[in-house]
Amino acid sequence: MELKIEGVDELLNDLQRAGKLNERTWKPLHQAMQESVNQIEAQAKQNVTGNNSIASGELRKGITNEVQYQPHALVGIVSAHAEGSNNYNYAPAVEYGTRPHWPPIAPLVEWAKLKHLAGVYSVKTRRRLGSKSRKATENYSLAYAVQRKIARHGTKPRPFMEPAFNSKKAEVVRLFRRAIAQVAASFGRK
Repeated sequence: MELKIEGVDELLNDLQRAGKLNERTWKPLHQAMQESVNQIEAQAKQNVTGNNSIASGELRKGITNEVQYQPHALVGIVSAHAEGSNNYNYAPAVEYGTRPHWPPIAPLVEWAKLKHLAGVYSVKTRRRLGSKSRKATENYSLAYAVQRKIARHGTKPRPFMEPAFNSKKAEVVRLFRRAIAQVAASFGRK
């Protein structure tokens, strides 16, 4: 997701012509953008946790942000990048879902292992019972069943980025209104 504020160059050029281009004029805009992407990132992490999309935590750790100056714009970027065991970024598959396809089995076996969905567990100790080979066979069997289901139906979307962006729109507007008011106030100062 990208948050782009256009017209920053024009604003800065106008301020420079007026002799007011200093840190005090551009800093509020940068701070507003940084706070905006921080809030969107935090909400996306909360969403991915809340929609039960976490097995290893890689997706949650892979949600990051940055602020960039580009020609004619101040850009805030909130991105999600999570690589599974096959070096495939699966964040878009979580956000948008997938069409039916045959996914590789290895990440699914790892997922079954991390989620503790296969096997027999002791009620008393809550530990998984059985030998290593039995556990591996049970994990593989579950992974194969999930693989077949994905091959037939794909995966449902579990959006986390877009809802985060949408839920923070009003706050982002408020932050930039405040920043513009600060810039306007510094414009009147000597």
